[in-house]
Amino acid sequence: MDQQPPSTAASASKVLTTTVPLTSPPVAPPASSNPPGNDISSSPSDFDAAMTTEASFGLSQFMTPSPPFTCSLKARYSDFIVQEIGKGDEVVASPLAPDHDNIKKINEDRETRKEEKDEVWKLSEEERLGKFAEELKAIVAFDDMEGLKAFLSAKSSPYSLCLASDKSIRGKVHGLVRLYLSVPSDTVDGSIRLLPASLDPYSNASQPSKKDDKGKRGKKRRAPQPWPKDLPQYLKFTLTKSNADTMPLCTSLNATYAGTKDKRGVTSQFCTVQKGYKQKIVDKLRRMGPGIAATSFKYVDSALGLGDLGGNRFTITLRNCNPLKTPESKEAFTEELKKTLSDVMSKGFVNYYGLQRFGKFLDNVTVGVHILKGDFESAVNVIMSPKPDEYSNYVQGRKIWLASDKSPSAASKVSSYFKGRGMFNEAKILQLRSDGKSWEECVSGLARNMRLMFLHSVQSLVWNKAASARIELGARVLPGDLVELSSTSLSGKSQRSNRNIVSVLKGDEGKYSIYDVVMPLPGNDVVTPSHSTGVYERILEEEGLNMDMFSGGKKENRLGGDYRKVWTAFKNGKVEVLEYGDRMEDLYVNDFMKFKGEEVRGGGEEGGRLTGVVVGFDLGSSCYATSAIREICKGPVGGEFMKNVSLG
Repeated sequence: MDQQPPSTAASASKVLTTTVPLTSPPVAPPASSNPPGNDISSSPSDFDAAMTTEASFGLSQFMTPSPPFTCSLKARYSDFIVQEIGKGDEVVASPLAPDHDNIKKINEDRETRKEEKDEVWKLSEEERLGKFAEELKAIVAFDDMEGLKAFLSAKSSPYSLCLASDKSIRGKVHGLVRLYLSVPSDTVDGSIRLLPASLDPYSNASQPSKKDDKGKRGKKRRAPQPWPKDLPQYLKFTLTKSNADTMPLCTSLNATYAGTKDKRGVTSQFCTVQKGYKQKIVDKLRRMGPGIAATSFKYVDSALGLGDLGGNRFTITLRNCNPLKTPESKEAFTEELKKTLSDVMSKGFVNYYGLQRFGKFLDNVTVGVHILKGDFESAVNVIMSPKPDEYSNYVQGRKIWLASDKSPSAASKVSSYFKGRGMFNEAKILQLRSDGKSWEECVSGLARNMRLMFLHSVQSLVWNKAASARIELGARVLPGDLVELSSTSLSGKSQRSNRNIVSVLKGDEGKYSIYDVVMPLPGNDVVTPSHSTGVYERILEEEGLNMDMFSGGKKENRLGGDYRKVWTAFKNGKVEVLEYGDRMEDLYVNDFMKFKGEEVRGGGEEGGRLTGVVVGFDLGSSCYATSAIREICKGPVGGEFMKNVSLG
């Protein structure tokens, strides 16, 4: 059995409790009173306010006792590295695959070929065809210039250019065709053919569009491409990105993926494309900029879907680490920091849902509560309410809507203000309302993943608070605890049907580890620990909710519930405390830097005036790295708080 950490009920460095209703406005920290450049540690009131905000969402306990310190998180994209871990094989995604040098060569060759083609097409047609025939005759038999010219003039039917039994020779011939003739070509039984555009499998002209009932033709469609029978249908690859969102990027590639990754970071993850071609993906990503790359291509039998991952490997840089209280000396703080890190990494952290679970403006829970209550107008009002730091047209649109009678005509007038990125919910609600739909229909008309996001936020907050209540009983297995047996996954969640959940009997506590203990997310298909009778009811009752609301109402708003581990151990944990001088210098050289061949030093410098930490660990697919960092620094890690932390 794993060694039990000491109870945190009395020894946690800071314990906060709250009875703030879920439907109350989120508690936000006040604007910082620190002059620019001052470290946040000089203002304990800001620290306490941010801790209160986290506690209002249930994050109120710690697993280990240690003094708090402040730090800057995600100051640079390269400070937050996420590498997906494959499900089953535990392969870690990285751009440094065996084929990455070849891909760099493909891109270089592509540029060289473009320059060469530009020069070729400056020649007259007669000169260009003459050079084509000359180079073609050097590798295959060819003596039909008149037939070639006739094809290029009419391009009405395929033209058999030559025979080539050797694959490498055929590749060279196709290359010459692209360079000198710029027409599509294929190979049939060893014969290389030139094709008119109408027979090009990659051409929009390859499949005539059909007429509709009024006799009008629609857009031309791409013809289905032939696919080798002995080749698996899915191309799997590793996608590495910096400052880019997973969803729109994969949508542009027609790719499926196992999980979304942070935009503000450098992330590597596995993707699949049905009947995909390596060259097309490489070329498309090359045009998107230097912050995106694809490597490790191979064909597989099945596509990836959401949840098809074993976890994530994190490498996180914490900059300008400072104690909340003035230490005896920098050396004393550094030694204390090393002890803190060692203690945390050996024992793990509380598996809270991080603040990002509750939305950018921390109001997803409020929307979800209104939906469960059936108060759809209030849910819409929260979505449409004023938000901080938005573009002026969004601000104006919200003000006009707030002052209107919320009628269909008002919605129609306001909708023009919400045309832009990130306004999916607002735009959809206004569209439906302008069509005369009811408030319930406006909510039901939102994308399913959006509706579930609001409802899952309620589950997550209730779980956080219930888990905090359990932690107050001590970090040891208790009679009545629910534990998960035979779990080999890193994941903090899984489907209920795949889980073996049992209740701990008195006298059997020693058979289990605290890392086996789970608490349920509220729903209609879960049981609660016997020692927590009334806890969930009390938390829900504060908002006028009860367990029955998760199973009532429309089917689309029903939630079955699930189980989540209360404590999580670090796997493959590593930490390094560094000194450095330049506030923005690289403290860790990641794989993407190596892939791009960047000249970076990393590792800090001895005797630097600033203290940094590089921490690495593996977590399950539903575990939050920010919750792990919160345990490490014993302080808030929310974005609003981090905005005011000095980089030195």
